[in-house]
Amino acid sequence: MRKEQENLPDDDGTERSGQGDRHGTASPAAGTIVRQVTLRLCLCSGMIALAVVLCRLLGFPPSGIWRVEFSFVPMAVIACLYGAPWSGICWGIADLIGAAIFTGINPLITLEKVLCGVVYGVCFHRRARVGWWRNLFANGVMALLLDFLMMSVIFRFMFGYTWGAAFAWRAGNAAVNLVMRTVTLAVCDRYLFGVLRKGRDTADV
Repeated sequence: MRKEQENLPDDDGTERSGQGDRHGTASPAAGTIVRQVTLRLCLCSGMIALAVVLCRLLGFPPSGIWRVEFSFVPMAVIACLYGAPWSGICWGIADLIGAAIFTGINPLITLEKVLCGVVYGVCFHRRARVGWWRNLFANGVMALLLDFLMMSVIFRFMFGYTWGAAFAWRAGNAAVNLVMRTVTLAVCDRYLFGVLRKGRDTADV
């Protein structure tokens, strides 16, 4: 009798098999996905805002052909947690926001930031520890190919610097940033990245 009641057809002729389906409750998997996406978007938004502050407000000098700043730290956090697409897009968004507020948008410089984020994502994602060699390799690629060569070309053709001035300024800036980024991220790798990964894994459960 009970089975017959549970499987009675509805008014439209369809058979209902149980109480849970009739109420249309969401599956636990859907709720988990929504929570994970929300957490990821919130964290990325916070890291973007922090990168803008570290670069545009706390970086030195505020504008010019060279700058020393720490916006790479929040972008490295995104790279470790979520990988190249996210870190590249977030670094590009951070540059667009900062440039729109302070200096004016330059799409080639934004592209350079996107590529920096991609390099970090490829080298740092899904690593229990980044390690000195991977850290040095990632920052070395950024310093030589992006901060030095690509930015020298940008400043030569878009801002009118001579080749000598562009190469000299960008070489010095790349060398300083290489040392600063490598040392800073080594400290972060030892004390910060592991904690963040454990927090992410716990939230994903």
